[in-house]
Amino acid sequence: MVKHAKLSHSRLPKSRDLLSKIVFTQPNRPTLENVKWFGSTIARLNDRNGESFMLTRSGFTGELGYEIFCDHSSALKIWDTIMEAGQEFGITPMGNEALEMKRIEAGLMSAGAEFTPDVDAFEAGLGFAVDMKKDYFIGRDALERNMLAPKKVLVGLKTEGTEIPSHNTPLFVDHQQVGVVTSATYSPTLACTIIMARIAIEHSTLDSVVEIGCLDGHIKRIPARVTGCPFIDPKREKARI
Repeated sequence: MVKHAKLSHSRLPKSRDLLSKIVFTQPNRPTLENVKWFGSTIARLNDRNGESFMLTRSGFTGELGYEIFCDHSSALKIWDTIMEAGQEFGITPMGNEALEMKRIEAGLMSAGAEFTPDVDAFEAGLGFAVDMKKDYFIGRDALERNMLAPKKVLVGLKTEGTEIPSHNTPLFVDHQQVGVVTSATYSPTLACTIIMARIAIEHSTLDSVVEIGCLDGHIKRIPARVTGCPFIDPKREKARI
């Protein structure tokens, strides 16, 4: 059985500084400093006799972050060591609600939200992960056909209020539904509600205004403006540090 833990850190990333105190890698494994964005290595806690785990530079924070995957019997020891080593950096555990907030600020897609069985990779904002140079893979013909005449695209929306629409809340222009909300949260950093949405391509231009339909979609509407996504650090420079 394998468990995984997520590390949180301050606005100035300290996760690498923290891990450098407790991560040991064998000479034939990539060192902590050589693990690139979305890379991984096999490491041990403190020295060659310590608890073994897989260390990856991945996660949903959009920051310089790491994930640790370990056997359940090692989880408590590794957690306690991280928390002790992190005291000088002011480490604080965070829950799923905070993680979801960071994920949406970073414009990172999530299964069941941005990508579902009835949405193709490009509509889900995952076109970067598809290698159309390959001669064949399952679904290639369908993707190529959809690329010729795209109908929907993933965008960011901002509203001035604090009300957070739920997943699949419809988006309207006048009385016509033009899209749906995929994820939403209130961003303390931006002091507004931010929304990831899948929308008809003709209404996806920056600064276009749509209305978020609440209740039955007609009695109450919340205006929203199309913006860039990710909402923070659009070039994802922080995650590449």
